[in-house]
Amino acid sequence: VYDSRGRGESEGSHNALGWGWEKDVAGALAFLRERPDVDPDRIGGLGLSTGADVLIDVATTHRELKAVVSDGATFRSFDDWRNLTGIDASTPFYWTFITAVRVLSGSSPGKPLEDLVAQISPTPLLLIASGNAQRESDVNRLYAEAAREPVDFWDIPDGTHTAAVRERPAEYEQRVVGFFDRAL
Repeated sequence: VYDSRGRGESEGSHNALGWGWEKDVAGALAFLRERPDVDPDRIGGLGLSTGADVLIDVATTHRELKAVVSDGATFRSFDDWRNLTGIDASTPFYWTFITAVRVLSGSSPGKPLEDLVAQISPTPLLLIASGNAQRESDVNRLYAEAAREPVDFWDIPDGTHTAAVRERPAEYEQRVVGFFDRAL
């Protein structure tokens, strides 16, 4: 576990949408590759919420990541929002929010997650959706359909965002650890 920029003991500008965190994950992967006690063919990643969004992005370019668990990916850009909802009553709010974050942070969101999940293959991907806050189940179903094999999708409609590890600890352990055991 590491602290992404602007959080914990890490310096830098805090951006709750995770824009720029790709560099932090790349640094963590570089650290692991240099460790003599780490098998470079057995490096997996588990991202929660914004970390899940970032891990999807990183997995497309960092092939040293041999398995990815994305728990709670949602939207990190206006394109992600529009890909699921089209244009609806919430569109002006979401466009304004994303634009304000871009202006105030000086960062940008990167490519839409729907496009990126298709590029992760052949790295195994497990998508977990808990509940439907921010349309989490809907968007992860969209990502699962856009991804290429190997991809697994675990939908927990009555769960809480990223809380399956607490709400269903035995099943979470079985699914996530089992996924890593098979992939790594």
